[in-house]
Amino acid sequence: MLITLIQIFAVGLRSFHRPEFLDCLANCLPREQVTVHFATRLVSYSESAAPNMPITIYFKDGTTAACNVLIGADGVHSPTRHTLIELAAQKAEATEGGKESATLLREKADAVWSGMKAYRMVAHADKLRALNPYHSALTGSQLVSSNHVSVFRGDTNDFMSIWARKR
Repeated sequence: MLITLIQIFAVGLRSFHRPEFLDCLANCLPREQVTVHFATRLVSYSESAAPNMPITIYFKDGTTAACNVLIGADGVHSPTRHTLIELAAQKAEATEGGKESATLLREKADAVWSGMKAYRMVAHADKLRALNPYHSALTGSQLVSSNHVSVFRGDTNDFMSIWARKR
């Protein structure tokens, strides 16, 4: 069973550095139990009416797959989010007085610009190392929340991905 929208909104959104998250999906989960689809584009999914049955996922190339857990790490125009909200809206419409709730849910399906700007860059770690060999950005990923600045090291420690947010 999927997490409900109420649970999502109650917990809030979580941010991950995308390459680290994808690397974890591909390499940290048991391969004999997990299939990760990277080279396909999800179009939608459907849930079975029967409890404890797999979710069917539909891809743009016409193929399908079944899963017990679906992680929608599919970006700002997320078909996973659209389908999740549409299914919740359909369930709301099936209840008495649920038409208004369904309308409110559907209004949340599209991403809306938050007014926040993001600036991104990649920097050579050696240049920072030459200026300050003990800089904390060289020892690991970090988030400087007061300034909304994040630094993520590359796998080889040759490059750093830096991004800053501004309202």
